[in-house]
Amino acid sequence: MRTVPLNDLVLVDAPICYGILMPGKHVPDGVPVVKVRDYERHQIDSSVLLRTSEEIDRQYARSRLRGGDILVSIRGTTGRVAVAPDGLGGANITQDSARVRVPPEHRQYVYHMLRSPFVQRQIESHTIGQAVQGINIASVRKLEIPWFRDERRDAIVRVHDAADRAVDVLRQLMLSKRALKRGLMQDLLTGRRRFPTHSGSGAWKEIALGQLLERVLRPIQWNDAKEYRLLSIRRRNGGAFHRETKVGRDIKTKSLFTVRTGDFIISRMQAVHGAMAHVEPVFDGYQVSGMYLVLRPKKPERIRTAFLHYASGLREMYRNVMESCHGVHIEKMTFDPKRFMMKRVLVPPTLEEQDRIVNVLRALDDEVAQLQALCDAYEKQRRGLMQRLLLGDLVLPESSPNAPALAHA
Repeated sequence: MRTVPLNDLVLVDAPICYGILMPGKHVPDGVPVVKVRDYERHQIDSSVLLRTSEEIDRQYARSRLRGGDILVSIRGTTGRVAVAPDGLGGANITQDSARVRVPPEHRQYVYHMLRSPFVQRQIESHTIGQAVQGINIASVRKLEIPWFRDERRDAIVRVHDAADRAVDVLRQLMLSKRALKRGLMQDLLTGRRRFPTHSGSGAWKEIALGQLLERVLRPIQWNDAKEYRLLSIRRRNGGAFHRETKVGRDIKTKSLFTVRTGDFIISRMQAVHGAMAHVEPVFDGYQVSGMYLVLRPKKPERIRTAFLHYASGLREMYRNVMESCHGVHIEKMTFDPKRFMMKRVLVPPTLEEQDRIVNVLRALDDEVAQLQALCDAYEKQRRGLMQRLLLGDLVLPESSPNAPALAHA
């Protein structure tokens, strides 16, 4: 397989370079600046970009973008790749990205090659640093790009463009499902929309959390001789998950709480970010650190904590959390459990209605999870396909139906 340095493919008047060191505060009418986080999924959403001042932008005129420029992340998270859309002409980038401008006829091929395992391994091997990792521009310029004859390059582009379109369709479907869920949550969890079978069961009531839940106040002490199964909570109502930890090293307190099915747990440190969840049966008997608030239903016949788990994603619950915190900076706020337990939540009158709402939202979660798994499978298949193409294990038809068979590289 023949390779060429990436630097040999770029346009002479646009050398590979990084961008703005310090873009400063957001300027509403300023110049858009693309950060690495803006192309996590290989696509750039221009509506959410930071904008810098024209004065700062002028100092980095060399790194301004044109539509079709390729971006490669070189600092922090290295190896992300995206193509700037036409509408971003005149925008800029930060020091964490490298701009790669190649002739239009090579753009899609170079884009796919930069995402290939062959080039990603090179990026990984040249990434250095401890606290903040990165790859320098000189190493980016030396990246070896597999190079085949025109027909083979065209065939590779067709295959991977098709794979990207399939993944894009799945991701758009996921976004639609998530938007549907957000709308249903706001309607179903506030009583605005009710199922016909439950509309006659009585009105929803606002009830103080302290009347529904009680705190678990007796922790156990960490014993180095024992093995514990620790839980953590994802931010933004993401649910609980098993936490891999080294015994005694990764928790800030030696106190632990054992949780039971149906408990409602809150991270005191991350409550302002929606880190609240109920305990599923699979996690019965697990432990959480003393930095968590563990709440247990006082009267199980009145509340399902799975309902509260979904309700914790509402604006109303977020307001309750914020009003229960002290402090100015959101990352250093102190959560007050007593104040939180005084807050009131809107609750359906029957467990049956709560269960019905939970089941609808869970079904949407399951659909999103299945779509995500399918996206991941497509992406894994795409990487494997690229590897086979580069090694010559797979022969693709050329663009013309009457063209001769492709030779192996």
